[in-house]
Amino acid sequence: MSLPVPQKSSLVSQCAAIIREQIRIGEWKDWLPSERYLTEKLRVSRNTVRFALLELKEAEVVESVRGKGYRITMEEQEGENRSTEKTIGILAPEPTEQARPYIVLEIESLRALGARMGFKVGLFSGKHYFGANCGRNLERLTSSQKCDCWILVFSNARVQRWFSARRIHCVVSGHCDPSIKLPCVSADFRALATHAAGRMLSLGHRRICYVQGAVANPGSREVANAFEEAVAKSKGGAAKLMVVTCESDVAAVVRSLKRVMDGDFHPTAFFVLNPMMFLTVFSFLSRQGVRIPEDVSLVTTFGDPFLAHLTPEPTRYVYDIKNWGTLILEQVRELVEKGSVSRRSDSLMPDFVKGGSLAKCRE
Repeated sequence: MSLPVPQKSSLVSQCAAIIREQIRIGEWKDWLPSERYLTEKLRVSRNTVRFALLELKEAEVVESVRGKGYRITMEEQEGENRSTEKTIGILAPEPTEQARPYIVLEIESLRALGARMGFKVGLFSGKHYFGANCGRNLERLTSSQKCDCWILVFSNARVQRWFSARRIHCVVSGHCDPSIKLPCVSADFRALATHAAGRMLSLGHRRICYVQGAVANPGSREVANAFEEAVAKSKGGAAKLMVVTCESDVAAVVRSLKRVMDGDFHPTAFFVLNPMMFLTVFSFLSRQGVRIPEDVSLVTTFGDPFLAHLTPEPTRYVYDIKNWGTLILEQVRELVEKGSVSRRSDSLMPDFVKGGSLAKCRE
């Protein structure tokens, strides 16, 4: 037996779609073949097959039976029900196996919630959909994948503007560029940044270093602007801010930190936008003998779950991923059923986790 070979743009979702189609046509009746068989026939890695099976499991097409494999639990039928099934496309810059943990959690939550609401959910990923020449790639994608609505995850203004100009139904997961009017669900970035700056200033920090990645999106720009404004409004204008922008890889962050620590600014606190960059800052300073928070305080934005295992526990912000996903899917439902949304944007204020990496300035 030969199966279609999925293309690289969305391997997991395409593998799931191929397996689902084989079930529909009756190739497999009660049980799926082994992961090894699927890996060989689809010409993909074992991990890709497992992610595809997870997607089918969440859609209640199959169930995992310990020691036996995957049992087919839902009959796929042609006809009226199939023709009325609505499809959601999740568009992300990286496949789940390469994405940051909290983005993976967000995508998996959207998949599960979408399936429970009766949607067929597909994931499409790749940096070529978000780059300078993304238009042609997005045109091909949306032409070949007839989705009733798209969810744009971690998108930039370029992608948002493309969807807006073509009036393609979509919801932005994250911050929407102010110049673009699309439905979105985002964190209250301005409130988050203002709160973080206020906490640092109230503890006496007057030399603060803001660390951000070189690749900006609407949300990161909102955080940077709000944080800078809050520091500038400090009592008597005594607080000073150093903004460090660098690539997010470890070597680039370390080079930037060395310049900061060897310079004359001598920051007493760091506000690090990216949680992965926060790990590099945390470990670099520790290796230099800098005590956290006794010598330098650290704060980050959206803390991935694993950050709770660091000591001292990072001071950070978190949000309820399930609530986030529910708000997005409600907007998707409205777009699919009515063609418009009752509220263009929903905003969530993340919870503040005090942790132990922010303390009073000792100078």
